[in-house]
Amino acid sequence: MLNDNWEKLNNQLKLDKVPRFSQIRLEMTNICGYNCFMCPRKKMTRKTGTMSMEDLNYILDCLNYIYYEIDIHLHGYGESLLCNNLPERCKLITTRKPNFNPLIFTTLGYKIDKNWFEALFESGLRTMVVSLYGYDRETYKSVHGVDKFELVKENLEFIVGLRNKYKFTLSMRLDQFGENYPPTNYSHETIQKLKMEFIKYLSNLGITEIGLLALHNFGDGFDNISTMTVEKTIPCSVIWGWRRQHTMISWELNVLPCSYDYNNSVIWGNLRENTLEEIYRSARRISFIKSLLKFENTKMPLLCSGNSCIPHEEQYDDEYKIIKEYITH
Repeated sequence: MLNDNWEKLNNQLKLDKVPRFSQIRLEMTNICGYNCFMCPRKKMTRKTGTMSMEDLNYILDCLNYIYYEIDIHLHGYGESLLCNNLPERCKLITTRKPNFNPLIFTTLGYKIDKNWFEALFESGLRTMVVSLYGYDRETYKSVHGVDKFELVKENLEFIVGLRNKYKFTLSMRLDQFGENYPPTNYSHETIQKLKMEFIKYLSNLGITEIGLLALHNFGDGFDNISTMTVEKTIPCSVIWGWRRQHTMISWELNVLPCSYDYNNSVIWGNLRENTLEEIYRSARRISFIKSLLKFENTKMPLLCSGNSCIPHEEQYDDEYKIIKEYITH
């Protein structure tokens, strides 16, 4: 009966097929010089390193069939600015696949030559998102664990001046920690005042894309730091909905269901050993899907705990109705 249920579900949703991706996340490196209070990096036990240019070229070979426009995230559990040849990586991607849009999330907290920064955008970086959760030296250090606030501002002000020339998108991510802001000598009200003053500073720079990010669970990371009520999506949409349209490839070429799995605790396969199509229909991946659907009693490590990811499933209502029918019968 369970096998019959799986066959029916798979026929309807094609769960063993490679989906049409909306974004692909390539971990350039998992090395980082920060110590952010909400990040689970301190628990990371997997090997640290940087994806080679040869492996990046190989991944592009694997993804050569993708003809549509798609965002390619060049970050994972590390700081992509630590790749000295990041401009060359962007150039490689945009030359081979003009329909691929390179994107990075970054702290900007590194002393980098201004010509290198300009080369980054000249080489085709389309989007830069800056994670910045402090509003003066003290608050910045309390969140990020390093005293780099002034350096970040210096880099940010330089990059703003490049936008008209290279037409890239620059956006900011500020905090929604609320009462969970890490300890400082300031009151909560003072932090909020500093935050509003900082937003004004950003606006004066002409930065209008400012997101107040309610950080959710980062795979065994800091739980319950959002003041928002987050509705759980069960089973996780990595197998049926919005998150299914993403894939994560680590610097070692492991293919993962979730980019928030900092320790690569669930690996579907490795591109050095199998094609993407083989990985998606592999017994390992199918067992993972069945365990989430509870068709089998397979024990799999949990990718997350506490809060779930913020769902973006409105356009997948039909798929979820099909999923819900099978998990409730």
